[in-house]
Amino acid sequence: MNFFKDPPAISWPTWLQRRLFSFPRPSKPLVLKTIPLQISYLGTKPLKAIKQNAASYSKFLNQHFSTVFPLQIPGKIFEGLDKHLIGAEIRTPTNQLVGVAFSFYLGKLENVEAGLITWLCVHPDHRKKGLADILLHAIQTFSYPRTIHFFRNDGWLKSPLPPLWTETRIFRKQMYRPSNSVHRVSLESKRSLIIDSWKKEHPEGLLLDDPKIINSLTEVWTYGQTLILLQPTFEQRWCEVIYWVSELPSYETALNIEIILDALLYTHIDAPQQMPHTLDWSIGGQSSWCAHGLDPGSPVLRPVLSLLTV
Repeated sequence: MNFFKDPPAISWPTWLQRRLFSFPRPSKPLVLKTIPLQISYLGTKPLKAIKQNAASYSKFLNQHFSTVFPLQIPGKIFEGLDKHLIGAEIRTPTNQLVGVAFSFYLGKLENVEAGLITWLCVHPDHRKKGLADILLHAIQTFSYPRTIHFFRNDGWLKSPLPPLWTETRIFRKQMYRPSNSVHRVSLESKRSLIIDSWKKEHPEGLLLDDPKIINSLTEVWTYGQTLILLQPTFEQRWCEVIYWVSELPSYETALNIEIILDALLYTHIDAPQQMPHTLDWSIGGQSSWCAHGLDPGSPVLRPVLSLLTV
């Protein structure tokens, strides 16, 4: 069964109708139904990923996940399996790992748990044989009660699902300039500030969070009156800016953001184009959010922010 055929998601015709004609009237997002677990063509069942296999998952993704730079995921990331990170694996009858997929806990939306599907990877010898669909169905089953599943697509939209949000990304290399005035602070200490700022700026946006999660991948850094949220991408010390908060004028905010980023140990930085920035950045293409198990209501285009992971 194709995971995206007749999915619990908004269809392209409905998306276009709402986008072009602003119909129906503004409405809240709606949680949709799920699809049951499927069995792989190999005759083996997809299994729930376990932290004891952390090293093999890291090695598999490093060898077979298609990115510009190889993924270098520390084994400790998979120590969160069965908690905020849920995974599925497929093996051959001889126990060879041939496919994995993972779901990071994004937080709750309207009191419903949501996850971000990531690191979906199938061994080259077993691609285009339905294993990706099997892994996605397995993630849906293993991660219950997470009934909303988000996807992020870098570059041109690859998902058969219409986008929730699309934005242009920018990037640059880091110019290491340490500063004693740049400080990392806890997410807990700035959570209310971040949420209030986001809701004021994006009243129609989708904000996901769960204050009970204390081991988020999100890093919060400050300099003066400027704060930024970022996360590592695990691609040779790349990081991604998620959001920023500043009451300063745009130019001063841009300078403060640059000071923060150049004081960190990441070698490359990725960020939304709308982030205040200087002229040292290059256009990095498009990035889109899609959702499975969620009707976004109207408007259909809604920015997304999770304080736990992206």
